[in-house]
Amino acid sequence: MHKYAAYGLSLESEFELSELIETQGTPTCDPDPVTVIIGDVPHDLPNAITTVEGYRVTAEQALFVMEGTARYLICGGKTITVAPEAGHEPAWLRIVLLSGALGILLHQRGLFPLHASAVVDNGVCIAFGGNSGAGKSTLAAGLSHRGFRLLAEDKLVLRKTVGDWVAWPGVPFLHLFEESASRGGLGAQTQGSPSPRAGKFIHFDADRFERQSKPLKALYMVDWLVDGDRPTITPITAMQAFLELRTHSSLNGLIPAMGREAAFMPWAIDLLKDIPIYRFSRPQDYDKFGEGLDFLQAHWMSLSSD
Repeated sequence: MHKYAAYGLSLESEFELSELIETQGTPTCDPDPVTVIIGDVPHDLPNAITTVEGYRVTAEQALFVMEGTARYLICGGKTITVAPEAGHEPAWLRIVLLSGALGILLHQRGLFPLHASAVVDNGVCIAFGGNSGAGKSTLAAGLSHRGFRLLAEDKLVLRKTVGDWVAWPGVPFLHLFEESASRGGLGAQTQGSPSPRAGKFIHFDADRFERQSKPLKALYMVDWLVDGDRPTITPITAMQAFLELRTHSSLNGLIPAMGREAAFMPWAIDLLKDIPIYRFSRPQDYDKFGEGLDFLQAHWMSLSSD
């Protein structure tokens, strides 16, 4: 079995997951490993609920179908069984496994991963949440090009410890439009798959990614400016911040489908007690991209002196 670590979990896979760094020494926080195997997967689950993302979910199982690639059966937060389809692209099978299927398993483990990217500065994590297309990955790529370590892209897993909310390293890839990749110093040599999805390419550059967990310092909800050409950062009220966390939970259709709304509320309230959340609005003009990064970095650095 190949052994890996992601999101604080240990993974044991019967086939190689070349996008991850094979290791037996990376710290994890959950002693129960995830097992990944090739096997038979049903075409449907009886009495399952269909989530807004199209997953079929029961109390203990979830079925994820990527047409032309594979069917994935995720069971009890412990196993992922993969049934590849004929003619599939191997790299895309692994990418879907590590993003969609593993994302479902995180929910089965009782976690609430955020749809967010994150970087590390001076030993702490700075995270960026928001809608798809808001530029979370573009910000992370641009900051990593400036020398900041990447911690997560697309999914951010947080766990409460004594005194801190700790962010755990995710899968080391970035999903970017061509212009965004260029701003982050990435190109064809880092593409993990030759096929773009929704106009974006998957990029891998493991050397940019942090392998240790880090305490979360601040969370910025990212959006675009409607008017004006200068970036702005404003505090978010507690109620609005709660709604933002719920809206921007990764694969958030799983929360009602799994009956976990009641568990989400105290988790989010607890997080809001400790972590400041801001709205970062930036111009859509790529020529102002560097100015936005400067503004953002200056803001989070100023939090140390508050």
